[in-house]
Amino acid sequence: MARFSTSIFFTAALILTASLFLLAQNYDVIRRPDREFDPLPSTSPKTVHSDALPVHSAFPAALPPAPSDALPFHSEQTAKVAKVSVIYGEVNEYYDAAIQSHRRHASRHGYPFHTLRHPVSEGYWNKAEYLHALLVMELAKPVGDRMKWLMWVDADSAIINPLLPIEIFLPPEGFHDVHFLGNKDQNGLNTGVFFVRVHQWSVKMFTKTLGFPIFKTDIDLGFSADQTAMALIFNETENQPHVLYQPRKWYNTYQFHHGYEGVPGNLLVHFPGLEEDRWDQMGGWLQTLNNPGSAVKWEVPYEDTYYPREIAAFWEQIRTGRDVIERAKGKIEQQVKEELVTEEQVGNLTLSAAVRDLEFSLAFETDQPDLVQQAITRVVDVLES
Repeated sequence: MARFSTSIFFTAALILTASLFLLAQNYDVIRRPDREFDPLPSTSPKTVHSDALPVHSAFPAALPPAPSDALPFHSEQTAKVAKVSVIYGEVNEYYDAAIQSHRRHASRHGYPFHTLRHPVSEGYWNKAEYLHALLVMELAKPVGDRMKWLMWVDADSAIINPLLPIEIFLPPEGFHDVHFLGNKDQNGLNTGVFFVRVHQWSVKMFTKTLGFPIFKTDIDLGFSADQTAMALIFNETENQPHVLYQPRKWYNTYQFHHGYEGVPGNLLVHFPGLEEDRWDQMGGWLQTLNNPGSAVKWEVPYEDTYYPREIAAFWEQIRTGRDVIERAKGKIEQQVKEELVTEEQVGNLTLSAAVRDLEFSLAFETDQPDLVQQAITRVVDVLES
């Protein structure tokens, strides 16, 4: 036990040291959200490394780079959400223009925008390292000066509706226990775009993520190692109450080979898994977004989108589900108290089975409202039978 504890302490010390080194190396990026990006080279674009993307070159000449000074950052930061991304290596205008769309969006709404420009780890692990460092930095501030949330965005995503504030996706009152908001696709958790609360839980989660390949060497994390590690951590019983999955199309909307899955008014477009088709798809979108005449089609005020209705329904459904579970558990406790059933029989009750299904749905299926509603209905039907 002493040896294991020493190993954990040593690993935590290494991660903290790496975080402090990262902060020192990127201090101007973190502390100065008004910092201009490096100017684009006059020569042909070369290779860039992005946290979640393969390398490529050759941005189409017809697509002008997004201006870095399109909108200045607010001189007084009032937002409590910061945006974060990673892009490093030599310039590739596809990714740079996509990042510029996020920068303009951040500037418009007063969000600090942190961009890691120098790798501090290997590949995908830069994401977890950087977020861990930023969380430590924020928690070191006085409570009133801290950001409340960080929004991660992969470099192969671009804002298409800059009118939308990102606070609309955050938990309302009554959900103080939710520290991670994300989404899933057909492969499970996708960490291309997500929100993480500035909280000790988040620091612990990323510390555990970074330590996963050290202490869980028997598990093959696959290609997206950090994403797999996070998914496994989220599935742990103690972490399930702190993770909430939202509909992916809200803020991680995919461009597929055959087309875009979103509609005018969606926040952004993301280009995962397109292989070489990514460049044509990104080029087409970035040309659209850099042309005011075509970009305006996608810029829809929040109140005119589907977001107000769906977001309100999302949180109300979760509240309802939690209330129904409490009612059901209260009824079971009353039945035991009145000696209508024994403690040994509780687990086999139809109501208990329905409650377990609803608890599972609220833990893993909140991004699919139809499934959650079915689980709620089953519990209510048993309660009223």
